[in-house]
Amino acid sequence: MNKALRIATALFLGALGVQADLLQNGSFEIAGSDAFQAYHWEWNNPDQNASSWGTASREAWRSYSGGYEAAIRGSWAGDTCGGWWQQAPAEAGVTYTASAWFWADASWSAEGQGLKIEFYDSMFGAPLAVATQLVHDVSESWAQKTVQAKAPDNAVWVRVVIYADNVGALGALQFDEVSLIAESGTVIVISSIPAVAGLLLVFHFMGVRFHQRRNAVNA
Repeated sequence: MNKALRIATALFLGALGVQADLLQNGSFEIAGSDAFQAYHWEWNNPDQNASSWGTASREAWRSYSGGYEAAIRGSWAGDTCGGWWQQAPAEAGVTYTASAWFWADASWSAEGQGLKIEFYDSMFGAPLAVATQLVHDVSESWAQKTVQAKAPDNAVWVRVVIYADNVGALGALQFDEVSLIAESGTVIVISSIPAVAGLLLVFHFMGVRFHQRRNAVNA
C-alpha cells in the first residue's frame, strides 16, 4: 500500500469514528538497535519521539501477546530507576487514553511506579499537564491499567510514560500492548500529499476536522 493510499485509508476510518492507536510498536515485537531495545521506543530510532532510561530493557520472559515485552528491572541491572516513553502529535481539547498490560515479579519493589500521560507545547519545557495512574497493585498476573486526560490549551505533543523510581534489588516490572487512543470524532493528522486533496474536500462536507502536522523533533 503506497503512502497516499495509507493516508486516505486513515482519513476514511477517522471519518467513521474508528479509533486508531497513536503509538508505534506498542507490542515491542520489533527490536531496536539491539535485541534489548525496541524500535520506536529508542532515541533516534527512527526519530526523536521516544526513549528509555535506567534499567529499561526489551525482554522475552512472559509477554502478554507475541514474543516480547518491555521491562523495568531491579537495581541488579545497574541503576535505581527506569522507564520508557513515546509521544505523538496532540490537539488541544482532545481527550486521550493510554493503556498497557502489566506484570510484576513477586520479588519486585519500587517506591513509585506508574503509567502517565504528559502534554507539551512546541518548546518542550515543563509538561503543561500530567495525569498518572499508579500501578503498585500489580502482581504475577497480567492486569490492564489505563489513564485518561484532556489536552490543555497550547498542547502540541502527548506523551505516554511508564516509569519506576527507587527500585528494589530484585525482579522486574513488565508491560506489553501499550496504546494511546484519541477519542473518536476529533482530529485527523495528515501529510501534504495532493493525492488526498479530493478526499479532504469530501470530509470537509462531512464535518470532519483535520490539520496538518510535520514530523516532530523533540528538544
